[in-house]
Parts: sequence; C-alpha cells; structure tokens
Amino acid sequence: MTIVLKLCALALAASLFSLFLRAQQSPLTLPLQIAAVAVLAGVVLSTLGGRLTSFFSVLERVSLPSALPQTLFKGAAVCLVSELCAALCRESGSAAAADALSFAGRMFTVVLALPVCETVIETVLELIAS
Repeated sequence: MTIVLKLCALALAASLFSLFLRAQQSPLTLPLQIAAVAVLAGVVLSTLGGRLTSFFSVLERVSLPSALPQTLFKGAAVCLVSELCAALCRESGSAAAADALSFAGRMFTVVLALPVCETVIETVLELIAS
C-alpha cells in the first residue's frame, strides 16, 4: 500500500511540474512526463517481479499448456504499452494517432487471445463428451 501512495505522490508531483513547464512553454514537458512514466513503470515491474515468479511456480503445478500464461502476459503487456504510447501521443496533440494506436493494441490483444479461447472451447467440449 505504501508503494502505491508513493507512486501516486510521484505522479502528482510530475503532473504539477509538467503543468508549470507547459505554462512556461518549456520543451522539457514531454521528456519529464516520459521520465516519470519510466520511473513508475520500473517500480511497478520490479515490485511485480517477485509476485510473477511465485505465480509461475503455482502454474507449473497445474496442468495447463505452457503457452497459456505467456499468452496472457503478452496480452497484458500489449495493452499496457499501447495505452502508454497512446497517452503520450494524445498528450503531444495527436489524438488520431493515439486512437489508432489504442485500437491496434486492443485488436492485437484479441488476436493473442484466440488460442486461449480455442483451448477453453476444446476443454469444454472434452468435458461435455466425457
């Protein structure tokens, strides 16, 4: 919980400083925002690293196809990266590119989820047949 509060404080401080720089028409606004997002993402990923390791160890004990967890995490990564880039595009004034990037990220995630859906359907059909 304290990590989340610290991240919120960092995001608010970066936003306020960014507003100040924008009022001054400084070219440092976008690099400041990118740096703040990079720091936030680094903290989140380092925090989640240990949790993901334990999650994967639990998944190894369950008889799931090995590609399933990887596909789920790839989909989550695609969503996060595409939305982050879309937000940066939107912030820099290119709303059309941001919308296109956000849509492309969502569609790619759907394409990544198709094998998972196939696995679920096959499992359901096997359960119905037996």
